Amino acid sequence: MAVAPSFQPLLVPTIFPVIEEMTLKQLFRNITIDEDTCIAWLKSNELLATGMMCKCGRIMRPGTFSGIADGKGWRCPEKSCKKFASMRIGSFFEGAHIPLTELVEFLYFWADNLQTTAFLHKNLGWGEHTITDWKNFLRDLCVEEFLVNPQPIGGPGHIVEIDESKFGYRKYSRGRMLSGQ
Repeated sequence: MAVAPSFQPLLVPTIFPVIEEMTLKQLFRNITIDEDTCIAWLKSNELLATGMMCKCGRIMRPGTFSGIADGKGWRCPEKSCKKFASMRIGSFFEGAHIPLTELVEFLYFWADNLQTTAFLHKNLGWGEHTITDWKNFLRDLCVEEFLVNPQPIGGPGHIVEIDESKFGYRKYSRGRMLSGQ
């Protein structure tokens, strides 16, 4: 089961307008065709870092490494240091153990409202819990974004209806009746 990455509030709004404007055909042909193309697209949209600074103060170099997600990351050129880090560090995808191509496809489906569990399971091959975790994670990111940057609803030419309801539950015709409006 994959774990949803740590919260990165400002990355979600930057990716959804880009993804919402493309077609599924464009996504598969131009972005998720292979891992390297997907990584280049994520870097060009500032969703992955294009450079990384090591703790020792040197600029890390990109490379291919075993033992880290995607096999791609950053390595310190200092001989006494030689630390390496995943390219996902500090990004929306940090902590996820799912290939980036699948995550971008999931983001497309989610942004295009193609998010039934059966559909996502069939097209991505993810388990039900993974799908639920990622849908909840994205919903929480959106909630956080609207709390940080509140947007007025409605506007000229838009009618907004606000309704208050009180719902009660009675099992087997027993229990208390709800009073009030």
